[in-house]
Amino acid sequence: MANQNKAKQGQYKPTGKPGGKPAGNQAAKSFKAPLDKRSVFILSLIVALTGFLLYSGTFGHKYVLDDYPTVKENKLTQKGIHGIPEIYKHSYWYGNDGKDDWLYRPLSVSVFALEWEIWPDNPKPSHIINVLLYALTGMLLFYTLRKLFIRQNILIPFVSSLLFMAHPLHTEVVANIKSLDEILTFLFFLVSLHLLLDYSRKGNLFLLAVSLVSFFLSLMAKESAITYLFMFPLALYYYTEFPLKKLVITMGFFGVVAATYMLIRGHVLTSQTLGSVVSIIDNTVVKSDYPHRFATAMVILGVYIKLLLFPHPLVYDYSFNTFEIVGLNDRWALLSILIYAGMGYYVLRNFLKKDTIVFSIVLYIIPVILVSNIFFLTRSTAAERFLYQPSLGYAIVVALLLSRLFKADLLRTNFQGLRSFFKTYSRVIAVTVVILACYSFKTFHRAAVWKDNITLFKTDLQNIPKSARAQYSYANDLTQSLVKDSIKTKTQQDQAYAEALEGLNKALKIYSDYFEPYFALGQLAAYKKDYGKSIEIYKKAMTLNKDYHFLYNNIGNNYFRMGQLDSALKYLHIAISMKADYAEAYGNIGSVYFTQGKQKEALEAYERAIQMDPRYYDAYKNLGSTYGMLKDYNKAMENFFKALKLKSSDADLYGFIGMTYGFMGDKANEKAYNDKAAQIRADRGR
Repeated sequence: MANQNKAKQGQYKPTGKPGGKPAGNQAAKSFKAPLDKRSVFILSLIVALTGFLLYSGTFGHKYVLDDYPTVKENKLTQKGIHGIPEIYKHSYWYGNDGKDDWLYRPLSVSVFALEWEIWPDNPKPSHIINVLLYALTGMLLFYTLRKLFIRQNILIPFVSSLLFMAHPLHTEVVANIKSLDEILTFLFFLVSLHLLLDYSRKGNLFLLAVSLVSFFLSLMAKESAITYLFMFPLALYYYTEFPLKKLVITMGFFGVVAATYMLIRGHVLTSQTLGSVVSIIDNTVVKSDYPHRFATAMVILGVYIKLLLFPHPLVYDYSFNTFEIVGLNDRWALLSILIYAGMGYYVLRNFLKKDTIVFSIVLYIIPVILVSNIFFLTRSTAAERFLYQPSLGYAIVVALLLSRLFKADLLRTNFQGLRSFFKTYSRVIAVTVVILACYSFKTFHRAAVWKDNITLFKTDLQNIPKSARAQYSYANDLTQSLVKDSIKTKTQQDQAYAEALEGLNKALKIYSDYFEPYFALGQLAAYKKDYGKSIEIYKKAMTLNKDYHFLYNNIGNNYFRMGQLDSALKYLHIAISMKADYAEAYGNIGSVYFTQGKQKEALEAYERAIQMDPRYYDAYKNLGSTYGMLKDYNKAMENFFKALKLKSSDADLYGFIGMTYGFMGDKANEKAYNDKAAQIRADRGR
């Protein structure tokens, strides 16, 4: 009688085998929900809050890494909403490099433009939006998995979603503004899948239409969404009663959406693949023969498994020479081949059983293979952001294994509320909490590292000392701080110079034909006022990349510093011929004309520079000086104060303002600004 009474209370044994076909796959018919809607919402809120709280510390972070070319230094983004129509006509990087090749992600760039329109040059709102969208992703993920695994325990969607949200591998995606493309493409995929499942069970064509639109938006956010074409039919086949004929027809509509995107992409881009030649710095395997390329790629795929299981250490860069090129006799390559072959065998053997582990493996493998360099080269050796969506497959497998380990998959209960839910599955929840605690500790501390470039570069260099780019990135950040005069004390400047010089030389030792470290070394030499050496280094760099307009500008600027004004103008005009809207080159030409006493030509050059870059500090400062030389003190002060709004730490600028007040007969302000200039110089000398 006791067993009969328990049965009446709502417990049952599923008809499918644990590890095989999930119960109810024969018919995805709904029955009384195990939890009321309020309790289900609270579970979804727990998932969302987990993501939000883990990354709320990033709200005060600055622009980092690719945030610069996609946002801060992107001319289309900086046009705000007025740049959005142009964004859809050009490639992802067009606003930075002027090239229409390789990537097409207009939706993501449009969001950046909208953010810039409302909050110009302010990363905080962008970081907040990333975190909010990530939290929304967690909530939607829980509901979508619940709908997908409709005949399975609600514990599986809950634990899977929690593990996904807390996984430290997602730090790069959430903490890096640029990776909004990853968040958006996955978010719209979940919307599309959720609605597609609804359509398969309700037959409402409106649901299908919105699902198709969501898939298109996913593609417009990032082209990797093309892999979802494999996941949609698999989800329908595994978890619904959708007739095969209708499934094929429905997938035909999704194929049309994908083809439409590819046609638009092909019309916009000059190249559908990589465009220009891939550098070995970006992708270590680019010059390897296929056997070595395949073996190295398998080692990297093995590292991906390791990072899913044990996400430490995490780094922002995996470029040359983080991974050494290996052959098929390498033990780690062989181990990885065995692991992936095992996963492939499991999929083939259990595919027709509609095993959720099979679904999870496919969910992981399909997008990872796309960026593995096995079938075609990509522009990256490896990246943690590549595991953002694939990590969901891992999270589902862990949730399933925990459920089976503690036999939670054998029973399903109609709970009275959340208390009975957590009590019934207390052992699974306890283990999940332990995993979440470990993940959260790592995620929280890793997110803090993404505060700014210098923190990220310095921290990660300890874990990737063989990476030429990591050595260069940290050294170059120090170099730019010196060049921009943003390091205050002499002691700190000397230390930064020594570290920068050491790092740049280490980068060249790893890869001797690395252009960027040579360019930075030229900047360091100019910083030390060794202009002849700087020109010599720049000309060496020119043998590696003769099309870099910054080189010619900097060489011209060095000749100007040396008093060789004709040579300066020659190189500066070459720079402008290569980049017609090059504000800095026009500013430097203005300085040459100013020195030659050609004030009218100097004014024209400075005003042209400001027209191209309204935030060009030096142009305002020098324009003010030019008007001062012409004794137009009102115009001089107007431009000096515009410069002061852009930079308030330049002692020379305060001196110029004080001097101009003196010429205007204002002795009180003359003294005040000269005292301020003296104070800044004294502070920097400490």
